[in-house]
Amino acid sequence: MCVGFDQLPHQLLDEDDMVSDSVTDAATQQSIKKYIDDSASPDGDGTRVTHGSAITITTATNTILPFDLELFDDNDLHDLVTNNSRLTAVVAGRYFISAAVSWAQVVTGTREIHIKMNGSAIIGLRKSKATEADLFVQGLSIIYNLAADDYVEVQVFHSRGSNLNINSAGNYTPIFMMQRLRDQ
Repeated sequence: MCVGFDQLPHQLLDEDDMVSDSVTDAATQQSIKKYIDDSASPDGDGTRVTHGSAITITTATNTILPFDLELFDDNDLHDLVTNNSRLTAVVAGRYFISAAVSWAQVVTGTREIHIKMNGSAIIGLRKSKATEADLFVQGLSIIYNLAADDYVEVQVFHSRGSNLNINSAGNYTPIFMMQRLRDQ
């Protein structure tokens, strides 16, 4: 496609907020980059938490996981003392939310990992049948809009027939993290 001279932009705009919303003028590359960086990369509002020891899960019981160690926590999304199972949105926005667990080595039954919002709504779910006598790792990631003060938790379930542990290993199990991607 060839663009004629009469179709070229009238002027280049150097405006980081893109406030003019022009259909005839073009923004500079620097303006576009600044606008995207400011819109898509808010300062802070991210956390990654884990638990320092194995967690015993009773069979056929939905269990909310506690998290007693913070690998990082920007803007106090997690509280180690009060409701340490929760990651709370301080600012309304679109969030990336992820959780992973490693179940003990047992081949019977199913395993589930859920992400719950505000204590009731399941906003993410992964259900798997344990088929190998090796570590059984489950992960779940979602992108979800949260209002200020909405909170999310990790809930697990298994149907082994007797208690089963969620392993604690390094910085990968159990793990729960949340990062604000953009404002709403």
